Amino acid sequence: MEVIRAKITGVISSFRDPKFVSGVQPTLEVPPPSTVLGLLSSARGEIVKPSDVKFGYVFLYKDKGRDVELIYELTSKERYKAKSNVVVREFLTFPELYIYVDDLAFERYFRFPEFPLLLGRTQELVKVEEVKKVKLEKTSPVMFGHTIVPFNFKGVAGPLVTLPLYFEYDLEKPRIRRQIQPFIIVKKFIKYSHQPMFYDEEKNWGVYLYGQ
Repeated sequence: MEVIRAKITGVISSFRDPKFVSGVQPTLEVPPPSTVLGLLSSARGEIVKPSDVKFGYVFLYKDKGRDVELIYELTSKERYKAKSNVVVREFLTFPELYIYVDDLAFERYFRFPEFPLLLGRTQELVKVEEVKKVKLEKTSPVMFGHTIVPFNFKGVAGPLVTLPLYFEYDLEKPRIRRQIQPFIIVKKFIKYSHQPMFYDEEKNWGVYLYGQ
């Protein structure tokens, strides 16, 4: 199977853990699939849904840190009024995201993205370091991990988190979460042999493709 592999790098990134609303804001250690779809949408210049492409990813980072951030909390008592507060927020340093997508047109989209590419919040800009056509073949066993898979994916273990698969957008309304479901965060590489997996020989790791 021929796909486009893009290497996306940055300085810091963070992915909000939906279980935490206030207080310390920890980060997920792997971006949700909705974040990756958002990045694909920015590159193409229009919304990309799971039904549009097959995609997968592997995410690496160097370290985890904490910072104190000033925020403004809106109040419902007075319109346009807000009070300042500080929160402790986790972040990941020097992220590397390898995205695999079966639509070969993304070779051009990644080289000339329509909009700035983000990996987290609006200030967490990233760049496309490499774009390459690669072939994935199914095999077993493979080294597999540093990604997120649906809860029904057999043979892996890790933190469980409920996330939307993607968001639906309307310029006049708040975004809507779609296909909310449990996912497993596979935080480290494991030797996986429960079923044949798409395999990137150059990187020596397996890739789970959404939409397969």
